Amino acid sequence: MSLTNKQRPFTAALNTDQSYLLLGMGLLALFAAQLLLQLRWSWLAELQAGEFYRQFTGYLLLAYVLLQSRLGYKRNLQRHNRLRKEFDIHKIQGVFGPVVFYIHSIEVGYAYQMLLAFIFLGNCIIGYLNPHALNWRSQAYLISWTVVHISLAILTLGLMLFHIFVVYRYS
Repeated sequence: MSLTNKQRPFTAALNTDQSYLLLGMGLLALFAAQLLLQLRWSWLAELQAGEFYRQFTGYLLLAYVLLQSRLGYKRNLQRHNRLRKEFDIHKIQGVFGPVVFYIHSIEVGYAYQMLLAFIFLGNCIIGYLNPHALNWRSQAYLISWTVVHISLAILTLGLMLFHIFVVYRYS
């Protein structure tokens, strides 16, 4: 006898995308909680104060964003039905966006750095709310979601490059 979604326990009823949604939002909630409650790991704060650590993790964060953007590049080269593995990798990596950001900085910064942080983390949220995770089959939502997600990703990359320029120009 097979169980329907209504008869299955909550976790069994989740698809993979919904699991990514819950894990990603949970990680983002933990980041927000530590930010709002000003909880700090002193050892990490000390590391983040060091110039080498900031540069190293900053480039790791840039590499993370570039790796995430390879999906867009491959979408232009291959047929959609051959990209299943790339989509899965993109989603798994995307879940850990808040962790990668946290490793680089436990703060969101000021001015354009805050804008960069909120756009990056906001794009993580947009990624978590993908049509597959929400089980929405609306073509309008899919198109809108894709435009917003890709636009924020491009804006994130541009602001990251600006941030790198500012750091090296004025330090």
